[in-house]
Amino acid sequence: MSVAPGWYPDPADPATTRYWDGEGWADQQTAEPATAEQAPRPVETAVAPPLTFPGQPPHPGQPPHGPYAPVKPPWWPENIAFPPAGPVTPHGLALASPGRRLAARAIDLGALLVLNLIFNGYFLFQWVTESAALGQEWLRSGEVDTQSWSRIGELGLIISLIAYALWFAYEVPVTHSRGQTLGKMLLGLRVIPWESTERLPFGRSFRRWSLFGYPFLLYVCCGIFGFILPIVDNFFIATDSVLRLAWHDRLARTFVVRIPDRKAPLN
Repeated sequence: MSVAPGWYPDPADPATTRYWDGEGWADQQTAEPATAEQAPRPVETAVAPPLTFPGQPPHPGQPPHGPYAPVKPPWWPENIAFPPAGPVTPHGLALASPGRRLAARAIDLGALLVLNLIFNGYFLFQWVTESAALGQEWLRSGEVDTQSWSRIGELGLIISLIAYALWFAYEVPVTHSRGQTLGKMLLGLRVIPWESTERLPFGRSFRRWSLFGYPFLLYVCCGIFGFILPIVDNFFIATDSVLRLAWHDRLARTFVVRIPDRKAPLN
C-alpha cells in the first residue's frame, strides 16, 4: 500500500500543509490547512495474476486465452472440445473406468491362458519334460548335451510363436469386427474410433494391439524387459483422468466406452 503524491497536513505542524512526493516530504510548505480533498488517499498496488504453466487450466476468472491458456496436446481428438467443460462423453457414451478396463484385460489374459493350454499343451509338456531331464543330467554329470539344449530352445520358440498367433487371432479380428474381446463384452465395454461409433478399421485394430504384441517379441529375445512397456502403457489409463487414454489408445486413436445395451450392434 502507498500514498499518492499531494498536499497533506504536516506531521510536524498540523496547522500547515506540506507536499508529499510519494516517497518523502518536500520542503514546500503552506500555511493553509488541509482540505478534505487533500486527505491522504491510499493507492492499491497492482498484483500480478498467479502463473499458470502450460497444460494447466486458467486461473479462476481468467479467460481461456492469452499467455496463461492451457496448451492443447498434439494428440488431442479433434471432435473433443479443449479444454473440456466437463466429463468427456465421446458421441454421448461414458468412458470406461480404469478399474473396469483392467478387469476386462485380466479376463482376456485368462482366456488366452486357456487357449494356450489347449493349443500349446503338447509342446509345453514336452518342454517341461525335456528341461527336467536336462537338469537331472547336469546335476549328475556336470555336463549338458548340446543337442538336448537345442531341442529345448526349439520347443520354446514353437511355444512362443503359437502363443503370439493365438493372441493376434483372439484380439485383432474381434476388435475390428465388433470392438469387443471377451473381457470387454462381459463388462459392457467397446472400442470405438475417435471420430465416430463406426467399426474400427482392421489396420487401426492391429496398430492398437501392436503396442502389446511387439513387446511380446521383445520378451522372447530379452526376457522380462518385454513386459515393461505394456505395464507402463496400462498405467497411463489411471493417470489420464480426462480422456482415460493409454498409449495404445493414442496410437490407434480409439476410445474405450461403456455401452448401455451390451447387445447393441455397431453402426
